[in-house]
Amino acid sequence: NMQYFGEVRIGTPEKKFRVVFDTGSFILWVPDVACEGFACKTHHQYAIHNSATGEVLDETKALVKLAYIKYGTGSMVGVKAAETVHVGNLAVPSAGVLVATIEDGAVFRVSKFDGVLGFSRRDLILKNKDGHHVHYNFLTAAKKAGSIKSATISFFLGSSTGLGGGAAIIGGVDKRLFNGPITYHDVLRRTSGNWALKLTTLRVGKDKKNYCGKKGCLAIIDTGTSLIVAPDPVTNGITGALAIKEDCSNIKTAPDVHFGFGNEKLMSLTASDLTLQMMAWSQVSCKTSFGSSGKRIPTQFPHYDGMPVVILGDAFMR
Repeated sequence: NMQYFGEVRIGTPEKKFRVVFDTGSFILWVPDVACEGFACKTHHQYAIHNSATGEVLDETKALVKLAYIKYGTGSMVGVKAAETVHVGNLAVPSAGVLVATIEDGAVFRVSKFDGVLGFSRRDLILKNKDGHHVHYNFLTAAKKAGSIKSATISFFLGSSTGLGGGAAIIGGVDKRLFNGPITYHDVLRRTSGNWALKLTTLRVGKDKKNYCGKKGCLAIIDTGTSLIVAPDPVTNGITGALAIKEDCSNIKTAPDVHFGFGNEKLMSLTASDLTLQMMAWSQVSCKTSFGSSGKRIPTQFPHYDGMPVVILGDAFMR
């Protein structure tokens, strides 16, 4: 349960790709046949000249402008294109696609997925040769095409490998997958299009210490991140308070972790919810689901001084 990915079909005739459904980015990208790196060669590759519906964009006088995307665990360089994209029973006739000519990062070399399909709130709009707008935000492109009524994405993340990984519902929610009412939270602006919320409090057990401090944390809901990622003072404080032993012997007695968004009721997760249990040589070992931001991920956003950035990945959403 460290990677969640789904299948998309791109081009005419259609070619299948496995992509991470990522609310932490906004662009769909897959490897291009021109990419010579190991990560590209060991995954499915896209060839625009083999598709009747593909079109290169942002091209001037035979020069093609390249785009660069940086993730927390890697980066890529690609060519902007417009193409027909199918996801499940959804078809979008002219969606923005980046075709990667360079991929950098170990995660792309060893992953089971070929690329990424972003679902954040950002967008890039270019014109095709007919003068029509091409949206790189897939939800916006789908809505503009009339394929969905609402630019909404919802997720159910499974926790048992091989027993159904979960579901992504594009255009709404599936009421069969949850009970009770949905609680809505305001999204913070000036956060680069992220699904960013104010995490007012972050506490462990009965301890009243708030690891988000007086101003709270800026919490990003991110399906493309496996763990809960935060600056070292936050991560070290929480993992120290949980004190999960490597042999998992105290996982049932360790305290809960409480997440408080605005004035809403606390969301309390057990230590077991927030611990990865790994099997090696018939031995089970435990590791916390909290990880360090490191140097690639910003610890604060402009306009939100004093609010540590906490990325609430799959470990939280499950």
